[in-house]
Amino acid sequence: MLLRTKVAILCIVCLVVLWLSWYRGDALEITEPGYKPPKLDLSKLNPLPKKPIIGSDGTRLDSRKPRAAFVMLAREVELDSLLKTIWEVQMAFNGEKHARYPYILLSDPGLPFSPWFQSKIKAVASSAGVEAHFAEIPKEHWDIPSWIDQTRMYEGFKKMKAGGMLYGDSLSYRKMCRYQSGFFWRHPMLDNLDYYWRLEPGVKYPCDMRRRDPFRFMRDNGKKYGFVITIKESPGTIRTLWMSVLDWINTHEHLIPADNSLRFVAKPHMNAYNKCHFYFEIADLSLWRSQAYQSFWAHLDAAGGTFYERWGDAPVHSIAASMLLNRDEIHYFEDIGYFHNPIHHCPRSRKDAARCACDPHQSFDYDKFGISCQREWDALQGINSTEVILRINEAEGIRGWGEYAGAPDGWGQDENVKPLDDKESKQAEESSTAPAAAAAAVRPWSGGLKGDVRLDDEGKPMKAKPL
Repeated sequence: MLLRTKVAILCIVCLVVLWLSWYRGDALEITEPGYKPPKLDLSKLNPLPKKPIIGSDGTRLDSRKPRAAFVMLAREVELDSLLKTIWEVQMAFNGEKHARYPYILLSDPGLPFSPWFQSKIKAVASSAGVEAHFAEIPKEHWDIPSWIDQTRMYEGFKKMKAGGMLYGDSLSYRKMCRYQSGFFWRHPMLDNLDYYWRLEPGVKYPCDMRRRDPFRFMRDNGKKYGFVITIKESPGTIRTLWMSVLDWINTHEHLIPADNSLRFVAKPHMNAYNKCHFYFEIADLSLWRSQAYQSFWAHLDAAGGTFYERWGDAPVHSIAASMLLNRDEIHYFEDIGYFHNPIHHCPRSRKDAARCACDPHQSFDYDKFGISCQREWDALQGINSTEVILRINEAEGIRGWGEYAGAPDGWGQDENVKPLDDKESKQAEESSTAPAAAAAAVRPWSGGLKGDVRLDDEGKPMKAKPL
């Protein structure tokens, strides 16, 4: 027994000695002259910065994602066209990893979307990893306001319907216009957003936008309002809108930046609205949340023109953006293809040809009857529409003016621009649009609309006409 104990102790001592020898030798080896430690791959521990992902519009697609969403006012009966539009958006842009912005669908108050409707929308959205949210419009934002004379309103409906005006007797359409003009941005679903892209059922996006991000472009370049198409409003719907606009300007000139874009929406001398407005909308919500816009909208809403006439949200938004933003804060997304029947926009540059499944010749930009306001926008940007049109025609093998119309309505940028002839003017009037007029002397607005003074076409004072 004693022998076994001694042997065990001896074994333990030997093991301890061997361990100490190995440990000390290893330590000495590290400190010996000429010793070179093994090379370590530090990139695995602290990887080098990745090369930035730059989109075709110059934005960094791997930068911090903007707080943005697609916003739609919708009805259950529009499910088929809604699904097609969402699918188009996801194939064109929103299905990409750098995008995947949520969809927010708002329904009329008291008419929530059914579980079936929501499941179909979510199925298409989630196929690309995108969320879809649903909510009702608050009743107080949808109802006819208390100050509206409903007898007068319905009498106006009858006259407009008799005159053949689109949505002439539609109350729901007017409620929608009022909500889009002054309330959609107040919905709690948008509280945490900075940007929105307005979607309409049935709209098509024929261009590949996977290597770009309009939301990031807006944020990184200080843009507050983006559009694709310009068009003239039917004059019977906004008969007294401009008078209300001028009434507000008279007392709020201090809120209007010097480098505004009012020339896009106003005739010379600021005496009348030229009916131009933007079509398609990506915007910074801070524009509508601003004190200036809220004051402007409250003034228009009190006038009641949305119900007594048919003031649309597009003219209201367009006038506000042109008036309250600096010129460089409005952006023309020329590279976005957009089909909202019957209005089409297809990018014309050769670099866009391979990524757009549309015919540039069908683009609405410079139409025959002057219904488009592309010339007015060109004039504001210092672009000669004459040269642009002739260049387009030359590329398409057409001599001269071809199917295109003439100069901007009143502002005139080129004395050689061809105006509409009498026949074309009559056709334009019959289609409820203002024809493009011959070039006229330009006197841009620079303030000075104090009191109740406006100028007519001859520069003489005129008085406001009440609604």
